[in-house]
Amino acid sequence: MGIDSVHRQAQALENAGSDALAKEDYQKAADNFRKAAEKLRDAGDYDKSSFDFERAGTALEADGGRKHKAGDIKGAKTAFEGAAGNLEAAGADALKSKSPIRRDDAQRDYANAGTDRVWAGAHAEAGGKKADAAKNYSQGQADFKRAEDLASKAGHQDDAVDYYVKAEKAGKAADEASAPHSKPKSGH
Repeated sequence: MGIDSVHRQAQALENAGSDALAKEDYQKAADNFRKAAEKLRDAGDYDKSSFDFERAGTALEADGGRKHKAGDIKGAKTAFEGAAGNLEAAGADALKSKSPIRRDDAQRDYANAGTDRVWAGAHAEAGGKKADAAKNYSQGQADFKRAEDLASKAGHQDDAVDYYVKAEKAGKAADEASAPHSKPKSGH
């Protein structure tokens, strides 16, 4: 399949994702953006795949926020996990792209993924799922460390310090969630 055909298919999925966003159907929007990103990634167009993975992640962040406000702990956890996964894919593809700002894009994507992993961990913990909480916090810590590394290499020391602190907090939360007698945190 030629790249033009892939771009046409991806454009149709992107349009469907945008239409779903306009209707606040965040899950459908994310699914369409993710499918477009996967097609573009398979074709080697990492600039566009990164952008669509980021759009999928952002849609799921909105879904997670809405579910959080509605008190749907399990739904919020799932949405934030999905958001983080898409943002991690966006960061990975950004680094493969030829964009002159690829490291800055990846830094932002990994930092946002880390935040979403922490939110997923907090919702898992609130739902009594300590193992899921610890896993999400640990993944958040890894995402923040990636963002820290990219910020350090770019000379963005203030950002690097911020990500370092967030990584440390996520690591501490993972340790606490995996402790045998830890209690779920409240107030998240």
